[in-house]
Amino acid sequence: MCMSLLKDSTTSQGFGGLLIAMTALFSGVLIRPQHISGFWTFAYWLFSGHYVLEGLLMSQYYQDDTPILPSLGTPFYDYVYAQPECQAQLAEPDPQLCYGTAEEFIYVSFGGLFTWDHVPYNFLYLLGLFVLTKFVTWYALDRFNYLAK
Repeated sequence: MCMSLLKDSTTSQGFGGLLIAMTALFSGVLIRPQHISGFWTFAYWLFSGHYVLEGLLMSQYYQDDTPILPSLGTPFYDYVYAQPECQAQLAEPDPQLCYGTAEEFIYVSFGGLFTWDHVPYNFLYLLGLFVLTKFVTWYALDRFNYLAK
């Protein structure tokens, strides 16, 4: 799409690199969604990386009861040790009884913003983006002519 819209390959590669960098930065891996605030919130919702990541993680870990022992000092540790099962052990919590699931780990790691209910909307957004880029590419190839005459 970039190559058909822009006049030369240098500009196209620069713009494409910028899109890739912004998508990677705001997908939720480098900066978790709950820590993106203020002006940059639009980037989290605009760029496609978070829709792909959420769809992959939620389809993989939805209703996954694989036990995960939390590491001390992490938000997942705070979440697990706040559960009633762990609170009942007043003196020294037993690590074998105080564990979370893979689904809970994803929920806590992404601040509750990644949910199974979003998966169909992620698919629709990505499908719409695909159709839009195909249309823009077709339009640019049909209408723009950068040949010097």
